[in-house]
Amino acid sequence: MKLHKNMYIPSFYLLAIFSIYSTTSFAQVGVSPRLLELSHDAIDKTHAFRLFNFSKSDIEVNLEIANWTMDEMNELQVIASDNLSLDQWTVVNPLHFKVNAGSSQTIRLAFRAPADIPAGEYRTILYFNQVITDNFPDKKQLRSKFRIGAAIYLQVGEKLPAAKINSVKLDNHNITLDVTNSGNTHVRFNGYWALWNQQPNDTAFSLMIKQKNETQSTQSINGLVSYGKMPTTPLLPKHSRLYKIKKPQTITAINQRLTFQFVGEFVNQHQLLTIPIDTQNQSHTTNIAQ
Repeated sequence: MKLHKNMYIPSFYLLAIFSIYSTTSFAQVGVSPRLLELSHDAIDKTHAFRLFNFSKSDIEVNLEIANWTMDEMNELQVIASDNLSLDQWTVVNPLHFKVNAGSSQTIRLAFRAPADIPAGEYRTILYFNQVITDNFPDKKQLRSKFRIGAAIYLQVGEKLPAAKINSVKLDNHNITLDVTNSGNTHVRFNGYWALWNQQPNDTAFSLMIKQKNETQSTQSINGLVSYGKMPTTPLLPKHSRLYKIKKPQTITAINQRLTFQFVGEFVNQHQLLTIPIDTQNQSHTTNIAQ
């Protein structure tokens, strides 16, 4: 597939574009989709990723598939495979290829799952690794290879999302959300947070998001201290993690009475959560879809 200069590229392609410094130029590549989320009924079908080479140079790519989890620091960690890890059932073709400048390559996936798989979530990650084939040892410090990971989730049986925010705390460095996922499928936040120095209301939050999207100033919204996008790192089943948001500079004293608010998608539902942060730094638990 040849990519023309004026070709329309949908926004979900652009979200996966990476610019990484290489020996001679910037390697501009994109992967679509960013992740695959499959039900058990879908594994009999063939699925695909596409790697786009937007650069002016040909690239060589090697694929690697691995089992993974999230560590205590919310970083993806590759772990050893076992008989029930999804990477053991996944067939990828091709595993090694070249992509001409301005072109793309389709990578097809098939799944050979064993019979009677226990219900639950299974995960693997497909890594796209650039292969450097030149031989310039004196320039090694200037070379860098792209490595792009695309996650694949398979849900066997009914999805049972269940999560709770155990507490929201504020210190000199961070706003920290303690979140537990007791369900059988991963969850992630998709929305905005805001801090208020008075009791917030739905109208004020909607106005804040509207003005932000229209690049207008939010300083006129009464009671709004700060706001931002929620972290989007997935929280895996049966995991608890701390999500840290850097303390906004607009907070001048951590003992002031504040209210934390989240609006957006969480555990497959639209949520509007309001959690007080009091001067005693007490925990306030909010249960979601239990």
